Amino acid sequence: MESSHVVSLASLSDGQEGAVIALRGGRWFMGRLAALGFTPGATVRVVRNPHGGPIIVSVLDTQIALGRGQAHHILVRPQ
Repeated sequence: MESSHVVSLASLSDGQEGAVIALRGGRWFMGRLAALGFTPGATVRVVRNPHGGPIIVSVLDTQIALGRGQAHHILVRPQ
């Protein structure tokens, strides 16, 4: 995967990292994600992405479970 591409967080595999580029969604959703640490430039690491069910990610030294639909709305640049 080339680092210049922007992809959804849901497309990253276990152990991959990405820098948050943008969030898509309503004001409440974007505010909630920002409060959890998903802000532009933040590094997110996929702990577990079983390609079915919730995705476990690490951001700001905290592990968070995201629904697959939520993860599709977080755009990252793989590192």
